[in-house]
Amino acid sequence: METFKRLSDKISVHNRNSSIFLVNGEWTFILPDGLYYELDSEFDGGISGGIDLSGSVKPMVIKGLYDGSKHLFNFALQEHYNFFGNGNTIIDCKYDNRFVDADPSSEAQIIITDEDDLYVDITSENIWPFGIQVQLRARSPKMTPFDFDAVINCGRSDYDLVMDKLKELAYSIRLSELESESENVHRTAKTANNAQSVNNCIIENGVLVKYIGRETDIVLPDGIEKLADGLFSGRKIRSIVIPEGVHTIGRRAFENCLELEKVSLPSTLEELGGYAFVDCHKLKSINLGDKLTSIENSVFSECFELRNVIIPRNVERIEAFAFKSCRKFTSIVIPDGVESISFQAFAYCKNLSYLYIPASVGEFSEDFLGNTPFVGCDMLTVYCPSGSAAEEYCHAHGISCCAAEEPELQEAEYDFSDDDYESAQDNRGGATFSFGSSSSPFSFEIGINIDEMEQTEYEQANECDFEIEDGVLFEYRGHDEVVILPPGIEKINSFAFNECEMKKIVFSDSVREIEFCAFDECTKLKEIVFNDGLEIIDCNFDDFPISEVDIPDSVKQIKDYAFSDTTVVRGKRSCEGLAKYVANNHGTFELEGEDTSEYVEIELENCILIGDTLLKYIGSDSHITLPQGIRHIGNKAFSSSPLISVQFNGDLETIGEEAFSNTNLESLSFPSSLRSIGDYSFYECKNLKEVSFCEGLTEIGEGAFSETPISELHFPDSLQTIGSSAFDECKLKSVAFGAGLRRIGHRAFYETNIKKLVFPAGLTYIGDWAFTDCGKLSIVSFSGDLEYIGEYAFRGCGKLSSVTFGGSLKELGKSAFSNTAITEFTVPEGVVCLRKDTFCGCEKLQKLVLPNSLLIIGDSAVRSCEELTEVTLNDGLRRIEDWAFSYCPIQQVVIPQGAKAVRSCAFNADTKKKKVKRKDYADPVSEEFLSGGFDIRDGILNCYLGKGGDVEIPDGVIEVAPHAFEDAQIKSVIVPGSVKRIGKYAFCNCSKLVKITFSEGLEEIDDYAFMGTKIEELVFPDGLVRIGNHAFEPHFRNSIHKLSFGSGLAFIGDYAFGEFGSKISMKELSFPDSLIEIGDNAFSKCEQLEKLCLGSGIKKIGSYNFEKCEKLTTLVLPEGLLSIGSSSFSECGITEITLPESLTQLGFNALCYSPQLIRANIKCRLGPVISQLFKGCAIEKLEIPQGVKIIESYSFMDSSLKCLVIPESVTYISDNFRGWASDDNDNFVLTVVAGSYAEGFARKHNIPFVLK
Repeated sequence: METFKRLSDKISVHNRNSSIFLVNGEWTFILPDGLYYELDSEFDGGISGGIDLSGSVKPMVIKGLYDGSKHLFNFALQEHYNFFGNGNTIIDCKYDNRFVDADPSSEAQIIITDEDDLYVDITSENIWPFGIQVQLRARSPKMTPFDFDAVINCGRSDYDLVMDKLKELAYSIRLSELESESENVHRTAKTANNAQSVNNCIIENGVLVKYIGRETDIVLPDGIEKLADGLFSGRKIRSIVIPEGVHTIGRRAFENCLELEKVSLPSTLEELGGYAFVDCHKLKSINLGDKLTSIENSVFSECFELRNVIIPRNVERIEAFAFKSCRKFTSIVIPDGVESISFQAFAYCKNLSYLYIPASVGEFSEDFLGNTPFVGCDMLTVYCPSGSAAEEYCHAHGISCCAAEEPELQEAEYDFSDDDYESAQDNRGGATFSFGSSSSPFSFEIGINIDEMEQTEYEQANECDFEIEDGVLFEYRGHDEVVILPPGIEKINSFAFNECEMKKIVFSDSVREIEFCAFDECTKLKEIVFNDGLEIIDCNFDDFPISEVDIPDSVKQIKDYAFSDTTVVRGKRSCEGLAKYVANNHGTFELEGEDTSEYVEIELENCILIGDTLLKYIGSDSHITLPQGIRHIGNKAFSSSPLISVQFNGDLETIGEEAFSNTNLESLSFPSSLRSIGDYSFYECKNLKEVSFCEGLTEIGEGAFSETPISELHFPDSLQTIGSSAFDECKLKSVAFGAGLRRIGHRAFYETNIKKLVFPAGLTYIGDWAFTDCGKLSIVSFSGDLEYIGEYAFRGCGKLSSVTFGGSLKELGKSAFSNTAITEFTVPEGVVCLRKDTFCGCEKLQKLVLPNSLLIIGDSAVRSCEELTEVTLNDGLRRIEDWAFSYCPIQQVVIPQGAKAVRSCAFNADTKKKKVKRKDYADPVSEEFLSGGFDIRDGILNCYLGKGGDVEIPDGVIEVAPHAFEDAQIKSVIVPGSVKRIGKYAFCNCSKLVKITFSEGLEEIDDYAFMGTKIEELVFPDGLVRIGNHAFEPHFRNSIHKLSFGSGLAFIGDYAFGEFGSKISMKELSFPDSLIEIGDNAFSKCEQLEKLCLGSGIKKIGSYNFEKCEKLTTLVLPEGLLSIGSSSFSECGITEITLPESLTQLGFNALCYSPQLIRANIKCRLGPVISQLFKGCAIEKLEIPQGVKIIESYSFMDSSLKCLVIPESVTYISDNFRGWASDDNDNFVLTVVAGSYAEGFARKHNIPFVLK
């Protein structure tokens, strides 16, 4: 018997012949002469920069045929990675969809061995521009499936050499004789022996797993119940008839069937998998039947010829990209019952002009870029019931919308003739279907009118269906769609109608009260008729598709949020309960009678004050005037209050965070005394349409007016800063900036309807995403010297055609003007680098003028500019990255002499068709400064020009300039001691960089310097003072294993080592005593951290730094620490904590949900307001320090608190300060001062207390 020596867990070698290898104990092969192997080795023969789903380390790598620079033969042996669900079996390989229609004489698929128990083949597939993907596949019912994989990129003669060696290896593959002795062999492959073969169909247990015919017009046989995933993917078929009885069509079943025109689906179809017909460009029509319950992801995406379809009436959701780019759609009716429409579901249906959306649709989702389900539908008008979620969504997103209670008659065409199937009719449920020939297209009505379905006068339900006792309805057991309550019922008990199927209910005159959850889970309830005499509505109807409701005058109390914002609530202003509900809730209201409200100056007893600061308003007035003398409004002071309007005094200087958020304010006029508006101060004020600013205002905070319906803004000259997301997703159409504006933050005007922007000369900074997807923006004008235009700043502004500059610019961010309609663009002087995708997809760009300052043109910077036929490159240019000008119709380009690094795919996918030549004169600076792969001048390394690999920066370089190495293919870098500073983006997106060596002398690493690298170990010199924002934000899913800070470090910026799936995988982290500040998210994922040593000099720890460190049990906060940001130590394993006396600011949720935290010693004053301080912690006793005035909602929710000591200084406690803790729980007790507010609160709420 043959014997083998184990080399690894999968590979063994023959004891007497070292060329024979045993794989997985199941099969053998002979290594051809001239080849050698490596075990458990990194593989570099795949697609460069691609995604290797099975991991980069392979069980075996075989190399050979070295040509002086690389190994031509470079294959990885690995277990088959079954990504799409196919490819394991002999059948799937023998009849591979990719090669069924190929010329038999081609070498696309070479079958080496085709036996019952062993199948071996070699496949070749062009995956331009990377090369030819070659795969040797070995399959058997007696072995685990394995592949030899490589991507070959060489000339024809070399390719033939490689294939000869691969065939020699393939012919040597044999099943091992050892297999019979093994009782645990994997048997994952299958053959046709266990399957039924009918008319070229291989069927297993009712599932069509493979079709092996070559016909273009296919009629499948009866007896099939399911079509497997990817069954016809990529096949050249023209039509197909799927028989009755098929209930499921798998994912990607007809993906990329480019010639498919006609499909006949069975009426039995219940499930249509995602991507089923994606990229079927010629498919013209389809009948979906009526049994589908969902339209899955991308199921008809890119079906360019598909005409109007009838969406089945049982569908409940339409998923992302479902009908994307169905360009022939003109009219679509979404049936009643659909509940959600996901992002880009109808994206770029450019001719879709009529879309009916019923009131049942309550959810519309958007992708991470904010794209709606209807992005790119330029002709679209949505028709929907008045007050529906669809109407609100359209208004909020600037989509044309008209009120319509019922859809129009929808017509659809179906191309199969009478010869293809018999005519059929289905008259169920009020919808009529009739099918005929293509000359007689079918049409039918959808959308059932309940009023027509029901009788005009309803018959009262059977009284036996009601369980009534002493006037209380406890349970309804019936199944009627329309329910009329019998007389005598005075109260409807909780859960009386739990999960009932009714669509309408009529109350009898005797009903006085509806209790909490009385109609729980009645998801089909559309209409409610309340009775006169009803007094209390304590039930929520907000999750039901109720379009309108009338409130009787008798109602005295309505539960908050009882009705959805889209439900039209009608009644009289004189109704006591309705008046209170309107004052305290958002919604759509139609009220009768005059509004007699008057402004009242709020009484000081309704205010909690500290000096001239209003901390909290606890009154209930909806129209107020702020008293004189108040200069500051505190955080959340009026948040979620019943305010409709407010008149400010002339003393007000600042408005705090979330001060008026989630109120019903309709207009605002700010006084000239106001200096700053805090973060999210007016966030989600859904009725706020008019805002007037006065001179004197200098700052508007983050998210201050986000998601409000403001349409026009005039900013004063005094305004200097507009914060991030300040007007995000507003309905802005017009904006006038003041002369003093200096900074516009990230997403500040994201997805607004602004048409024209004229920026003042003093503006220096426009943040990332600031004006992204402003679909109506056409003109942008800059007049001064700018420092920064952020990443994606104007991306997707589809009508933006004119951009002019009046001065210089230092930094132009990634994708800043991508996918716009600009026709010409002059890049201002000062720009050093055109970063990735800067002008990508600008299809109308005809002229691009580059500045003399430009050194680098980045990856895909000007890609897919379909009208750009020429470009003049400046003499100072040094580097042009891959794809920089690809897919541009440039016919000739002259490369400057100094451009030493021009990537092979820089100008087109097919560079051979371009005339690319260099200037025939010498660049006067090249010889002096361009040597050793570097552009160095005056001690500054401006640009790297080398080919990658290991790099050592020359001694004498003082500074590495911004972008100098960006996108370079370097693997390691040595930084000499002469370098003092590393600039912004210097090594950004060097995705192969794994090692960096710093020397003593380095003082600063600027923002984004090493973002997107794979560095796993970092040792910083003692002289380093600052690490900038995002400086080492790693490549996706990269881990930092070693991190050592020098003794002089003072500042660590925001996201310096965090974000995007990366993590710090260290158990211990120590900071020097010199460190003063740690920015937000700097260390966002440290799940393995067990020990944290904060230096004695730390003053500030930003938000979200050490959250979810479940193994971190001990934390010592040094005296001198001033601030801890939001969620910084939430969800940690710490058991006790002392908040030092120096601490002045403790962020939201800073210590929440640390389930092991049982003791807290609070030495600091904490400030006047406690909000969610120890939520979710195990602390049983806590003493709040003197000086606290307010204890907010949910401050101790989900905690184990049994005793809370409240000082005399507290003057307000929220009713739900413990969240949803029950009144009869765990012996909770308050310790209070006699005669204090806390004592009165305890008595009022029947909370046990003891006196100090």
